[in-house]
Amino acid sequence: MYDTTLRMLLDKHAPQRTVVRRRRPQSPWYDADCQQAKKEVRRLESIHRRRSTPAVYRLWRAEVIRYNLLLQQKQQLFWSGRVREANGNARRLWQTLSSLLKPTASTTEYFTAQQFSQVFKNKVDKIRSATAGAPSPAFAPRCESQLVSYRPVTTDEVRRLLSHVPNKQCSLDPVPTWLLKALTNTVPDIIARLINVSLQSGIFPSSQQHALVKPVLKKPQLDPTDPNNYRPISNLSFLSKLLERTVASRLTEYLEHNKLMPVNQSAYRRRHSTETALLKICNDALIAADRGMVTLVVLLDYSAAFDTVDHGVMLDVLKYRFGLTGSALQWHSNYLSGRSFAVVSAGETSTSINLECSLPQGSSLGPLKFILYASELHDLTGRYGVGMHGFADDTQLFRHLFLGDISSAKRDMLAAIADISQWSFAHKLKLNPDKSEVIWLGSRQQLAKLSEADKSLQLPDGLVRSSTTVKNLGVVIDERLSFDDQARSCIKSCYFHLRRLKQIRRYVEPDVIHSLVHAFVTSHLDYCNGLFAGCNAYTVRRLQRVQNTAARLVLDVPHSSPSQPLLRELHWLPIESRIKFKLCVLIYRVSRGTAPLYLCELCKPCTDSRLRSKSRGDFITPRTRLRFTDRAFAVSAPSAWNSLPIDIRDCSSEATFKKHLKTFLFHVAFN
Repeated sequence: MYDTTLRMLLDKHAPQRTVVRRRRPQSPWYDADCQQAKKEVRRLESIHRRRSTPAVYRLWRAEVIRYNLLLQQKQQLFWSGRVREANGNARRLWQTLSSLLKPTASTTEYFTAQQFSQVFKNKVDKIRSATAGAPSPAFAPRCESQLVSYRPVTTDEVRRLLSHVPNKQCSLDPVPTWLLKALTNTVPDIIARLINVSLQSGIFPSSQQHALVKPVLKKPQLDPTDPNNYRPISNLSFLSKLLERTVASRLTEYLEHNKLMPVNQSAYRRRHSTETALLKICNDALIAADRGMVTLVVLLDYSAAFDTVDHGVMLDVLKYRFGLTGSALQWHSNYLSGRSFAVVSAGETSTSINLECSLPQGSSLGPLKFILYASELHDLTGRYGVGMHGFADDTQLFRHLFLGDISSAKRDMLAAIADISQWSFAHKLKLNPDKSEVIWLGSRQQLAKLSEADKSLQLPDGLVRSSTTVKNLGVVIDERLSFDDQARSCIKSCYFHLRRLKQIRRYVEPDVIHSLVHAFVTSHLDYCNGLFAGCNAYTVRRLQRVQNTAARLVLDVPHSSPSQPLLRELHWLPIESRIKFKLCVLIYRVSRGTAPLYLCELCKPCTDSRLRSKSRGDFITPRTRLRFTDRAFAVSAPSAWNSLPIDIRDCSSEATFKKHLKTFLFHVAFN
């Protein structure tokens, strides 16, 4: 009824019609004013060629100048409007820039929709056939709490949800999303009733179980002619995503209240991120190095992990490990069954394919379910003294060891990987040996004592040699944890964006170029910058030069201009202050108990009443033996926090704390 009624109303008031438009080679900002000005230029040029008088020549040249100024003005207004429409959306901003800098670029489709559909299906079928003989995993009830049904949604909650969701839409939707969000008086009541009926009955609407899949290249540098380099992203109807968001929020609330979420899983969780995960992993490796140990890290990856999740096993996990029963479990059973997809590519749509497994990539509920599906892995590795940290399907195993324990440590690591492989086989998942990587972390002196044979690891699918650098969660990690390679990668990316932004500097207004620099340069400098705490001064200077170049671009001054006045005018914190800002914000969350638990365990407040540190709210700064281990989060973050004035640390809200913290750091940096 929802779909039919909305389509009927739309067809009545805005019926579809075919519009034939002539393909024009002109730029998108070229309008009627520009065309009229061009005609006047050509008219005066023709008169000048016939008469060749100085008066006519002056008129013609004046009209040419006016025409060029008009074109420049139209360009500036057009692209400024496009950038403002992006409204802080980095992806949309980049699409705008690409269309500006490469207006004639065209995309070539290498495969039809039907070919993509067959490739995706064959990949899943191959993995499913390889795990067809796997015994069903055994589950013993381990959850004392139960979730029988989901709490109903209110109209105000739906109204808030509509105001926060992006204007994304699918061709399966009966009306555009922006139009639906504009109907705030009636639509929230209708959607709230639909959602509540679904939650109470435990039925996910069958009309919302179909997905349109868009093939997306996994990485820009991959070969687009290889179909295996594409990832299937599901485009779901707007109503189904609203329903999924509601269930995801209630399920997350239940899991966090009963402390059922895996502690060392950082994906799709509030206050958890790739940065917090990497800070934990690198901190442990640095502290181990301070004790004379090295750290063995193995990075594991799954092949099409989301697409091969078994529905029966998923329901058993929800029931036995997390206590879902009644209509709550029935809703998930109905959500998983009867799903189908069709691939859309090059303006074509493939035939529909029914799904016997998988969690849709692009859904709101799929990522949370995968975290629960793989939660048992954290228990497996603990049996062998091997630590584990996960981020969705990316799994990092690590073991701290002394050089005399290499053989036993590698044996324990291989046993843990073998257990993970068996668990994956039983859960219909397949490890990807091509993406498995090994790296040893430690001090230069300790790593020099390791031979090539010591560093290699004989995995079940073959020998994996140790790498000196690996890319983990978007960050390049080197074996000595200096992060020089990450800095080089960041600098290279920033200068690439700065060169492109410089090309459009004359087309856009200063405030627009300011927002673009923040979107494409500052975001790179700030990404995981907590890892640069305590790094060598040369690396900080190189990153600072990037920020100085960005400031000169924003203010449109010569390259030789001094940077300090520019940063002060823009009110930008220097790189070293930005690193300290990030550490202090994380410690503020630790002090308020809103940070991830694994970070809270690293930093302990002073509790000795005999010391003034307790009354000031200081954190304990561990003593270190080696200087380079001062970069550990457990050392650098408390040191940064303890240097702050007490009135800043006592701020009641995080927003107020950030405001006062920036003012303090700005005053320290420029005074």
